[in-house]
Amino acid sequence: LKLVWKYESFKPENFKRKWIDNVELNPVFFNGILYTTTSDRRIVALDVSNGKEIWSIQTLGLPARRGMVFHQNSTHKSGVLILPIGDRIYKIDALTGERVKSFGKSGYVSDVTSLAAPVVYKDKIWVASISPPSIFGYDILTGEKLSEIAIHDSEKNFSGGISWGGTALDSSSGTLFFTTGNPRPTLYGVTRPGPNKNSNSIMAVDLNEERILWAHQDVVHGLWDYDIGFPPALTEIRVKGKNIAVVIAVSKVGNTAILERESGKIRRAACR
Repeated sequence: LKLVWKYESFKPENFKRKWIDNVELNPVFFNGILYTTTSDRRIVALDVSNGKEIWSIQTLGLPARRGMVFHQNSTHKSGVLILPIGDRIYKIDALTGERVKSFGKSGYVSDVTSLAAPVVYKDKIWVASISPPSIFGYDILTGEKLSEIAIHDSEKNFSGGISWGGTALDSSSGTLFFTTGNPRPTLYGVTRPGPNKNSNSIMAVDLNEERILWAHQDVVHGLWDYDIGFPPALTEIRVKGKNIAVVIAVSKVGNTAILERESGKIRRAACR
C-alpha cells in the first residue's frame, strides 16, 4: 500500500494552531466525491481521484461531530448533506456547498442540538436531539417541524439520559434505534432515587406511530458514567434455522446486548 494523496485542511490565516476539535464522524462518499469535516471546523468536498478540494465551508460551531447524512431525491438530484452544527441542522447542496435556502431559515432549522447524524424516512428528517432530549421530525423540503417524540417522561427526576452515541434506522419497519447516556448528576444519585428509566438504555421508536416501542436499560440508577456510547448496529442472527432481525449495542460495563428489533427481547447477552 502506498499513499496516493494527502489533503491538508489547515489554513494559517484562519487559526494559530492546526486543530480546534477532534473529528469523530465517518466520511460520506458519493459519485466520486468524499465529504467530511476537519479539525479546524470546516466541511469539505474532495475529489477522490486526486484529493483536490472541490468546495469547503468554514463554520464557527462544531460541524457534524459524530455524523452527517447524504440524501438524494427527485428534488435534489445531485444530493444534499444534512448535518448538525451547534444548535442548528443545516441542509447543504452536495454539488456546490451552498445552503439550500428553501429549507427552514435560509438553509437551517434552529433550536435543536444534536451530535448524531440525522436520518431520512418518508420525506422527514429525523433528528435525535440532546437539547431537549427528543426525536424531532422535520419536513425534508421546508424544514417545518412536524413531529416530536420525547425520550423521557415529563415527570422524570433526573437530567441527562440523552442520545449522543448514534442512531440506526430500520427503513422496512420505520423503527429508529438509539442509545442513551447516564442520568445526571453523574456520580451522585441521592437527588434522583429510583431506576432513572430510559437512561443508559438501548431504545426503539416507531416513527410511523411516533411512540417509544421499547427500552432496554443496561445500568439501573447509574452512578459511574456508564452511558452507552456505542451506536446501535442492525443485523440478523440465525436461530434454529430462522433468521432473526436484531439490534446490537456494546456498553461500557462490557455487555454486548443482542435484542430483537420488534420486541426488545434479549436474544443473547455476553459479558467479558
